[in-house]
Amino acid sequence: MENDITILKDSLKEILEPIIEECLTRAMNKYINLRLLEPDDYSSIFDLEEAAKYIKLAKNSLYAMTSKRIIPHYKQGKHLYFRKDELDQWINIGKVTVDDFEAAANNYRAYRSRS
Repeated sequence: MENDITILKDSLKEILEPIIEECLTRAMNKYINLRLLEPDDYSSIFDLEEAAKYIKLAKNSLYAMTSKRIIPHYKQGKHLYFRKDELDQWINIGKVTVDDFEAAANNYRAYRSRS
């Protein structure tokens, strides 16, 4: 009888061990993927007032820009939200390089010399 229990125990271990290992691997992968998709810091999400302060615009100006879909934003009901990283990207899109600035200055000088 004790021999039968040992055989049954070994058989169950052989059957269940790979199943349990696969379940644990799946659970860990799911947990890791969910953690990667979650924002690290909820302070990187701004409401209208916080976003206006961050990019140094009046709330009315920022609201108008959302209405015209000029700036990236999210809307939940009547509330507007902004992600810090998206605001940073939006600001960087309008970055003026030294070459652009010099070209604009040269165009202005040429325009002024004609008048």
